[in-house]
Amino acid sequence: MGYGLKWERIGVVKKFTEKVNDTEFMAATEDVQNNPNFGSILFVINDFSEVNDFEVTPPIIKAYFASVADAYRVNDKVKIAFITQDRELEAQINTFVHSSPLPYRSRVFKSVSEARNWCKGPKFKSP
Repeated sequence: MGYGLKWERIGVVKKFTEKVNDTEFMAATEDVQNNPNFGSILFVINDFSEVNDFEVTPPIIKAYFASVADAYRVNDKVKIAFITQDRELEAQINTFVHSSPLPYRSRVFKSVSEARNWCKGPKFKSP
């Protein structure tokens, strides 16, 4: 259980491992949004490729979307990518992303390299 942040010149990778729960998921989100560099980044990659237990509850997902909406006022250029090879987790993420008005462009990918290509691509290019 855990997460790490890797800050890069134009973005950040949130790497989650093993089990992700409500507290961890929101802590990682807040760590990124409260960082002084948040206003200048272009992407956030949420890497769940090493997660084997995703236990984030609907109320926390709702809080996440509210937090992201607030962050949009600080930086409206961010793209959000989610990484997983797990079909069930991919479906869950897609349900969350499409069931709430997420102001940022976001997509699910199978690998970090696919996500990086999309994140670093043209700002207004269609997914």
